[in-house]
Amino acid sequence: MGTLELIVASIVFLISLFLVLHFFFKGGLLAPTFVGLYYVFHIVMHLSPSLYFLLTPGYNYAHRYFWACIITCFLIPLGGLLAYFVLAPYFRNVQAYNSLPLDSSGVTLRRCKYFVYCCGFLATALVIVYAKTQPAYPFKAMLLGMLSNSEIVKLRLQSSRGFLYGPTLLFFMPFVFGSSFAMWRFLRSFASRLLLLLFMGMAFFYASYTSRKTPVVLLFLVCFIIHAFRRGMRPSHQEQKVRNFSRRHWVAAVLLAVMVFAYPIFVFKFKPFGKEESVTYILLRGILARIFLTPATNSYYAFEVFPEKHDFTYFTDLYRVCKLFGLKYIDLSQFISLYKGQPEYNDAPPTSIGNFYAQLGWPGLVLQTLFTAFMFQFLQVYFTAKKRKTPLHEPIYALLLYASFRVNFADLSTVLLSEIVIPSLPFIFLVNLLSRRRQAPAAPGMTAPQFALGGEKI
Repeated sequence: MGTLELIVASIVFLISLFLVLHFFFKGGLLAPTFVGLYYVFHIVMHLSPSLYFLLTPGYNYAHRYFWACIITCFLIPLGGLLAYFVLAPYFRNVQAYNSLPLDSSGVTLRRCKYFVYCCGFLATALVIVYAKTQPAYPFKAMLLGMLSNSEIVKLRLQSSRGFLYGPTLLFFMPFVFGSSFAMWRFLRSFASRLLLLLFMGMAFFYASYTSRKTPVVLLFLVCFIIHAFRRGMRPSHQEQKVRNFSRRHWVAAVLLAVMVFAYPIFVFKFKPFGKEESVTYILLRGILARIFLTPATNSYYAFEVFPEKHDFTYFTDLYRVCKLFGLKYIDLSQFISLYKGQPEYNDAPPTSIGNFYAQLGWPGLVLQTLFTAFMFQFLQVYFTAKKRKTPLHEPIYALLLYASFRVNFADLSTVLLSEIVIPSLPFIFLVNLLSRRRQAPAAPGMTAPQFALGGEKI
């Protein structure tokens, strides 16, 4: 790369960094917006590896991938700013949301409790019906060493059919798990906590069914985000000062963070990759490399393959589009896996940046990145518009935060349709409806403001 190119790339990056820090981290680095997280994880998971590709022989199209990452750095805040100017009157709610007190009034908690119970019993029924219709339990087969990795993958694919599997696995079950965790501190009776444990157990069983690691990790990640964002919060009915984390809270945060990494290590110990390897090796090569290098590598190959070795897909890599219009479907994940010389059953899905380029080239990358950033900013404005925060809002907010960096190691259509974004919209509407506070009529001889000062009778 020439000196002039390096200077131009540095200027573009610094401009994008200024825009992100000024508009999308106003609450500080510990209170990011969805667009801010999208940007930060793009730098960590794509821009940084692109520099490694530039310096490593064999990556002949690293220059193209690097410029795609630099352009994306600029487009992410630009797309967020488009939403900022369109929705400017509501944007202050986004910045103030993290400091809102948690609504823990009796009426709100009672509604939240019944909603969690309804979702929990639905999750339990779904798990029972789902388990009875499946031919085997891949996770158990893996633990007992009964099947090879390829056979487990085949069982996984077979067990993934129907039941709105994607939204159930990566939104509904984490919501049940997270909302049960969020309600734990407010429900003190033995029966209530036993039910919450049952719901969390059902969600864990469903997430672990196919022996995939991400769904189980997501459960603990949601709890970690809920716990972390409660730092400094106070229930709305208390007058005490805002407190920082106590030692007990730090211990809980560390345990949840450990669980995020412990489960994948446990699974790898029962697979050929990790049977003979140390925990450190599994952590470095099996987890950290797969998080911070593999997504970038898969995306890089999209820039190497298209359009020199294969024409752009023109959205035929989207299964639902092909089914709707009767087009030939291109499995981009399998295509990249075969190109890399891996077995057919090993997925190698390019992330959003690779998908955008594979579909339409540079125009696709520019337009779809702008849309993605705009969508995340719009989604956060929609979520915070009512200025409500309850134990039901917490898991949804955690899942949306996860979606904003998930898009850096998955394709947009998966995050948008099959996993989190679209399924979250009706839940946001429902929890806002449940948390709506009715203004009771004033008593005779008492004005409405005086009645409000007297508090709400529960």
